[in-house]
Amino acid sequence: MATRRVLLLDADGLTAYRCRAGSVHDEGRFAVGDSATFADYLKRYPDCVYSLLADVADESFHLEHIPHVAGRNRRALIARKLDRHCYGAPLAAALPQGRLADGRRDERMLFAALTRPQDIEPWLQLLTQARAALAGVYAMPQVVASLAPGRAGRLLLMTLTRSGLRQTLIEDGRLRFSRLTALANDEIEETAATCAHEAATMHRYLCGQRLVERGTPLSALVLAHPAQVERFRAHCRDTDELRFEYVDLAAAVRHFGLATTLPDSRGDALFVHRLNTDRPHQQFAPAALRHSFRLRQICRTADATGLTALVAALLFAAVQVPGALRTREHTEQLRARNAVDERSWRDMQQALPPGTPPADQLRELVARYEQILRTSPGPTPLFGRLSAAMDDFPQIELRRLDWRVDQGFEHAAETFAIVDVHGTLPPGTDRRNQLAIVGRFAARLRAEPALRASVQKLPVEMDSSQSIRSADSPQESAAFVLRVAQQL
Repeated sequence: MATRRVLLLDADGLTAYRCRAGSVHDEGRFAVGDSATFADYLKRYPDCVYSLLADVADESFHLEHIPHVAGRNRRALIARKLDRHCYGAPLAAALPQGRLADGRRDERMLFAALTRPQDIEPWLQLLTQARAALAGVYAMPQVVASLAPGRAGRLLLMTLTRSGLRQTLIEDGRLRFSRLTALANDEIEETAATCAHEAATMHRYLCGQRLVERGTPLSALVLAHPAQVERFRAHCRDTDELRFEYVDLAAAVRHFGLATTLPDSRGDALFVHRLNTDRPHQQFAPAALRHSFRLRQICRTADATGLTALVAALLFAAVQVPGALRTREHTEQLRARNAVDERSWRDMQQALPPGTPPADQLRELVARYEQILRTSPGPTPLFGRLSAAMDDFPQIELRRLDWRVDQGFEHAAETFAIVDVHGTLPPGTDRRNQLAIVGRFAARLRAEPALRASVQKLPVEMDSSQSIRSADSPQESAAFVLRVAQQL
């Protein structure tokens, strides 16, 4: 993982900090115009990710309510508002402040800019020339506001840095306004007196801008070292307009997980640590300055994707190994069985008597024989239907069945299974009933969808050469022939 470094910029120069394992280490101070030393520093750490934290007095803040839109329209609207409020400053950002609770629920947007880019651009040019990965340019008020998240109402937070005394107005836990006052020296007495004076001046300014109502006391939180709190108390006295509270800097350091001990009330190391651990979502640098950082992110994403795919492939392979081993074992068993079968086949071939056809011919003959058996129809289906029909005519006595397979039946060219039914009727039945029984029997067979039936010989002689007999006179058992066919 790449090491992260924070570059703290003030009016007199730039300080480089290395952040690692909750500690902040000062790696060097670079004065304004000392570009060669800073360039050498960047060359020593080409794989590092840098964040530039600007603690300067030249800042602007404008709060405006804009319609809540999304996508391309939102980007175009924000770009127009930045150009209007920040006068084309290259280092500008739109900081969302939430949405209104009533009306059309417009969005509160704080348009902020660093209004003297000429003091910052030389350092940014050196970062670009070194192809350093710049995560972004951030303003000190963004980091200071993160010390009081979720606190309702308006709050004036007084913090001390190398650059001077900063007064930051926080409204409902969000940045609203900030102002930096330079200090003549580092004496604690002058610092405490300046804190009291600037808090009162700030209150008058906020009342003039109608950011704070007159007559309403404003809470002022002073971030101070426990050894210097009493000095601040001696100068910062409560009034009808200001209520001073004190935040233990050492306790704040422990709360935010900073392992470095601070000797006085200057919180530079704490702010650097907060930027490293909880970077704001919005930053001031244009996309061109962050090109190397974006490339690094893309490469890291590609590496992570490749590593994930590799791990997934290894896990898949591990899951498939037992199945592959079982398949290999089964293959070996089949090979061994095949070898036994081949030996048995050779032994059988050697045991055949002389003159036996070759194995290929025998195999072909067996295959043709099996095909004939599969395609040769049997009489079972037709005989089953015929038996079911005869159950309905117990007076018919079956004499013989002639079964065959033939082409054509009653002018049909298909293949049929045909059976000639030779039957007799009991003696004593008159001729009319004999004809009726045979007719009903044939009709019963034709009722089967798969069967066709035709009478080949009636039980009564209908030839004109035969002698005429009474239809009601009984006769001996009469034979008839009925042909039944089923298409194959």
